[in-house]
Formats: sequence, C-alpha cells, structure tokens
Amino acid sequence: MSEARFEFSAGVYRFFWDEEEIGIRFDRFEESGKALSAEMTVETLEPDTLQHLHQARLNLTSTTARKTAVNYLKHIATNVDWFSILEQACSFTLKKYREGEPLQELSSEGKIELPKYLLHPIIPEHHPTIIFGDGGTGKSTLVSLLGICIAIPWNDNPFGLKTTNEPGNVLILDWEADESNIKWNLRRLKEGMNLPSFKLHYRRCVFPLADDLVEITEHINKINARCVIIDSVAAACGGDPNSPEVAEKFMARDVRYLNTTPIIIAHNAKNQTGQKSIFGSVLFHNYSRSVWELKQHQEVGQDKLDLTLEC
Repeated sequence: MSEARFEFSAGVYRFFWDEEEIGIRFDRFEESGKALSAEMTVETLEPDTLQHLHQARLNLTSTTARKTAVNYLKHIATNVDWFSILEQACSFTLKKYREGEPLQELSSEGKIELPKYLLHPIIPEHHPTIIFGDGGTGKSTLVSLLGICIAIPWNDNPFGLKTTNEPGNVLILDWEADESNIKWNLRRLKEGMNLPSFKLHYRRCVFPLADDLVEITEHINKINARCVIIDSVAAACGGDPNSPEVAEKFMARDVRYLNTTPIIIAHNAKNQTGQKSIFGSVLFHNYSRSVWELKQHQEVGQDKLDLTLEC
C-alpha cells in the first residue's frame, strides 16, 4: 500500500492514496470521555467516475468501529486494502489531534513586535473584542461601520480610529437579521457618510458556532478574512450564556479556532443599575482583550442620536 499524502486546513484532516486512488476526510470532531469520533467521507480519486463512496460518523478509537467500516467498504471497492488505509488514517489523525499546537521557545532577547490593531484603539488584531449595550442602541450598525473602516480602509474617518494601510476582508456572521437588512444598513452608511464603494462578506447563521466551525473556517480561509463579526453571542454560543462552561467553550475554543480577529456583539445584563455588564457569564468579559459598552443619548423631539463607546 502506498503512503498517504496528508493535508490539514480549517479543522479538516485529508488523506490521499494516489496509487489506490482513494481519499478520506475527517471533520466535525466530537469527544466523549476518552473516545474521539469524526465524520468520515470516503471518495475515489479515479477520474471520470462518481467520486463519493461512503460517509458516516466513525469512532476513531474503536477497533470494532473500524472493522465495521472496513467490511462495508469492501463491498464497494474489493481491490482496496481498506484495513491498512483506515488504520493509517485513524492512528495519524489521533496523533495529530492530540498533539495540539507545536511547542515554541520565547526569548526575552531579539526584536519584539508591539501589539497590532486592526482599528486602534478598539480592535486588537487576532484577539476578541466585545461590544455590548442595550437593545436598540445600534450595536449592529456601529460594528458594521467598524467593518467598513477595516474593509476600505477608511483612514480619514471622523472617529479618530487608526486603520491599517491595507484593505481587509470582513465576514459578518449573522444570527439575528438577514441579508436584506444588512445590505440596507450598509447602503445607508455609504450614502450618509459619502463613502467610496466597498464590499463586506455575509453569512446568515442558524446553528451554534461550534456546530458550524468547519464551514465557517473554510469561508474565512477562502476569502482571507482579517475580521469576523459575530452578531450576536447569545445565539452563537449554543447554550445558556449564564453558564460558565458554555462561555468558556465558546470563547476559549470556538472563537479562538477561527484564527482571525473576532468582533463579538453582546447585550447588556438585565435589571442593572450603574455600571452595566455583558449578559451572561463573566467569562465572556474575562476572555476578551477589548470590551466596550455602547451607550446612546437622544434629546426629546430631536432626530440626532449621540453614541458613545466606553471601555
């Protein structure tokens, strides 16, 4: 049997056996106790044929599960050493999955880069920013405006925000509105502030972020997104926002897994007086590098709305 070529991208493990003309893909990993399972997709690489052979969830740590998969695949393609292929793919995937990130040596000597910002002083690059406030304060509109500053880039903006020199692709992940609503807001911002043409990428979301990571990270990599807007955390976290376990998993694993700069929209905690906080567990705040509260003020009978961001 030939040695497999291996590729890893966006949480997807891919194996290719060129001589056997077989490819296997593992994604959507789930851990339960000491067991690790993944969705397995088996394809033939033979040209001019139907590529798909089989798709199922496979327990990578189970000998019985592998035997069952081998027996099934033997009926589809009898001339392939399925036992060796699955053994190689499963064992290598387990090893790579459990290795985690590589060890790095940090030295106090040499050149040290200062922290970078996509938008100074609000959005630090590669670290989560949360903007929260009461319902109806214009959080989504304001964050879209921040995205526009990054996308153009809008260096001479009237807000005093310092942008990067290069334009950056921005992806909006939306659990609250729809495409037409976002397009309307972007058009009004463009016309109202006399901006040049720009493009933001948009994806309407239904499933929790954790259940959609494979597709979302593939979109991020495809467009090389420098920034992802998550609107909003209550729907995206996939559980009770007040649960420390839910908040920790969302911030320390799911958001971190995106490997880009996240801007997360959140609501105020209810029934608070004085200084307000993010709705949900305090871990949303603790895992963020930059946290801002959006406040609004409007005089009675006036059509002007004043917005302030407070750190």
